[in-house]
Amino acid sequence: MHIVDLVFLVLFVFLVYMLFKSYKKQNSTNSAIEILNIKFAKGEISEEEYLNKRIL
Repeated sequence: MHIVDLVFLVLFVFLVYMLFKSYKKQNSTNSAIEILNIKFAKGEISEEEYLNKRIL
């Protein structure tokens, strides 16, 4: 019975890790796009620069 408990524990830890990793990646991507949008709105970068960087 201890083996089954260990398997569930490892599976749970793995799923939590994957969810955290996905959440962290999503937030950093949104932040970069938001910064790019703000720079474009302020006129710090041209429309061409904005479009090129947004593709990347």
